[in-house]
Amino acid sequence: MLSDCEEAKALRKNYIIYVVPMLNIDGVIYGNQRTNLAGFDLNRKWSDPSPYLSPIIYTFKLFSKMIREEREVDVFCDMHGHYNHCGTFMYCNSYDTGENGVPPSKFNANANLRVIPYLLTLQNEYF
Repeated sequence: MLSDCEEAKALRKNYIIYVVPMLNIDGVIYGNQRTNLAGFDLNRKWSDPSPYLSPIIYTFKLFSKMIREEREVDVFCDMHGHYNHCGTFMYCNSYDTGENGVPPSKFNANANLRVIPYLLTLQNEYF
């Protein structure tokens, strides 16, 4: 995304890309890989985060809601390293409403989202 290649220039010209480097800072600093200092696995708090027990997830959801109110979001990608596996894995979500506001089938939406990790594997063997 930061290089001078034409693809990177086109991405920067046509999209706004937000990069959030790490959400579990308090846990990682003290050696926790999945849990924050309150002992909660933050990956399991996305559906109903507490402003007191998982404040970073709570705040990030507010931030993402603010972004979606200002502009259309095409893709949300969550990239993870894993302590047991070599490389990185991703979760992607599409906000595609489809034609005439009718959402695409789940199969098609998932198939389209698989393109992103696939393209990354072509560029970097770490993915």
